Amino acid sequence: MSRDYKELPPLWYLQQQFQLSEKYPSGLEWRVKRAGYQIGDAVGCKHRTNNLYTVYVWGEKYLAHRIVWYLRTGQCPDGHAVEHDDSNPGKDNRLGLRVSYVANKKRTLLVRETASSSPTETKTETAPTTSTRIFKYVHDIDELDESQLESHGYYRGYPCVHGHRIRHHQEHWCFHCIMKIQTNVCGFDLNYLHINYKERYRKLWKAIDVGAPEDCWNVRLPGKVGPKRQCFPSYRSFNTTQRVANVNVHKLIYQCAWGDVGSTTVTRICGNVWCGNPLHMASSWNRGLPPERVHPFEREYQAEKLMLIARAKLENREQEVIRRDYKATITHPLEAKEPPYYDEG
Repeated sequence: MSRDYKELPPLWYLQQQFQLSEKYPSGLEWRVKRAGYQIGDAVGCKHRTNNLYTVYVWGEKYLAHRIVWYLRTGQCPDGHAVEHDDSNPGKDNRLGLRVSYVANKKRTLLVRETASSSPTETKTETAPTTSTRIFKYVHDIDELDESQLESHGYYRGYPCVHGHRIRHHQEHWCFHCIMKIQTNVCGFDLNYLHINYKERYRKLWKAIDVGAPEDCWNVRLPGKVGPKRQCFPSYRSFNTTQRVANVNVHKLIYQCAWGDVGSTTVTRICGNVWCGNPLHMASSWNRGLPPERVHPFEREYQAEKLMLIARAKLENREQEVIRRDYKATITHPLEAKEPPYYDEG
């Protein structure tokens, strides 16, 4: 994917950092203080050659007009090209923008935004759009056989940390975990984690300085400088003879508290490479602001829960027990008739 079409950070994070502006041709101004910038200052630097404004987010360079489009419309332009109108050679982001879908190097106009004197008054003419990742919801997916799963783009693979096995055939994310993430649930109970992960996660959480929900939690791994990779089971264990693989610590923490996102990336939005707070982590599947705290947040073994889940496993009722116990504390995604974001495709 070229620089123009690179995946943007989550909308909720962009809304925290920037706001649309009529004062500056970049179309953006800061909502927070940054090194050298105050709230209300202009965002972005103009390139001498192509007149495009750029801004750094999470250490990556992004085109400012793509962020402007995202903030104006709420429609993620991932996988699309955002372009200025031909009548705007100066590339003023306060004016009209248009989006084209890129497929097989051919561009088809999908959405065109008319120029407006105010970002809040922009009008859009919409047609069907596609994002980089679409979650396809399938009712009673656990009851399907292998050929039926394949027809929907899924397969039955290595179990995730929460014991689910239905995964996406290309990016290997867990079907049920994506439902959990998009329901904005951040929490786990060590006693209910899959047996292949349980003890490894108990040791990992002991190496994290847990503090207030808004603070960074430093990771202190014995004998290591900084949060290095750890040997953990992963989706790769399904197709290899190795039971474990080297996985980034922050991705391990995200998968425990949020869910298994397969081969897709996880980012620390606080920018602190030592941070192990799952509320400071996000993937492209997150929607809206994160919850105020991790809940449930059980990092120690409890004999009664271990006995309960062991008996349930013998009767093949593990997920039933987990749903029942979680229901008293959080809205578990498996309790919902349909997830909030799905595509019948």
